[in-house]
Amino acid sequence: MKNALTGFKVINKEKLKALGQEDLNQLFASDGLELVYLHLHSLRNLNKMLQNAGPQATATDEHGSVH
Repeated sequence: MKNALTGFKVINKEKLKALGQEDLNQLFASDGLELVYLHLHSLRNLNKMLQNAGPQATATDEHGSVH
């Protein structure tokens, strides 16, 4: 049986990198930048967890992209 985690919302790193200074300043001022960092770090931990679970485990975001 294959194990899967589905429906995750993920930040698009390319769009994040394309944000302008004003948007980044607003994220910083509202503590949103901290949440972005924590989210990305959490995804890294999720990938490690899936690797430890074996080849049958996968996680997909709301678009079906595997992480």
